[in-house]
Amino acid sequence: MTHMNKKMFMRVDEVAEVLDVSVPYAYKLIRRMNEELKEKGCFTIAGRIDRHYFYERFGGDRSEEVKEDAGV
Repeated sequence: MTHMNKKMFMRVDEVAEVLDVSVPYAYKLIRRMNEELKEKGCFTIAGRIDRHYFYERFGGDRSEEVKEDAGV
């Protein structure tokens, strides 16, 4: 999948996989982050989190993800 085709939102299974946590815990984290976004006036979708916000909050370095998208 190319970088341009990446979906805007991450689903709970992807969050659980990236963080290596259980699905129920991933739901808990998504709910917490969505509450933060609501306080900022953003729209949210239950069980999904904005990909950019997720990586921003976890301080994750997406360089590996970008490398995969570039075929490196």
